[in-house]
Amino acid sequence: VAESLPLATMRDLLRYVKQGQPVKIAVVGDMGPTSKGQFQQVLAFNWGVHSVVSTQALSDFSAWQAAIKALDGKADVVLVLSHGSLPTGPRAAKTVPQGDVVRWIEANSKPLPIGTDIEFVQKGGGLGVAPSAQYMGEVATTDALAWLKGKPADLPPLAKQDTRYSMAVRVSALQLRNIDLPSIYIEAARLEKLYY
Repeated sequence: VAESLPLATMRDLLRYVKQGQPVKIAVVGDMGPTSKGQFQQVLAFNWGVHSVVSTQALSDFSAWQAAIKALDGKADVVLVLSHGSLPTGPRAAKTVPQGDVVRWIEANSKPLPIGTDIEFVQKGGGLGVAPSAQYMGEVATTDALAWLKGKPADLPPLAKQDTRYSMAVRVSALQLRNIDLPSIYIEAARLEKLYY
């Protein structure tokens, strides 16, 4: 199963950031292979009336802090890609716990942070939209079982892309930013027990 970010859903959500006006998007991620793949998806996507104004692959937490602070007035939203195991600074061996990174971003980012994984909200962020792990698992299991039932010479099935997504919401963080999402998004988060 190919993991694709639910960018169409994110594009739809952006209309609630500035009451239907075009949104300037900044994108930050770490230097790892997951972020590299996510950056490719974001840059290839048609954002419609919205525009990507900045993309930054950053190697440590101090670089993240500087980049997030520098976005003030330059972007309306910051898409937070993969950000695991960030060193505290250049050439540092000690890493910053993921929860500390997320809470710092949520507290200090002027643009609305949107995580591309559910853990972003579980660790203190306000909004996260991610591929549905449950449905990706179901698709992968179905494909694997069908392949096993086939002939020994059958090729494995081609990777499929599932467009279903999971939504996580921390309503208090969105209220602080005067973001009011339609009830369909709130209910989606509640149904998956990702409403905080």
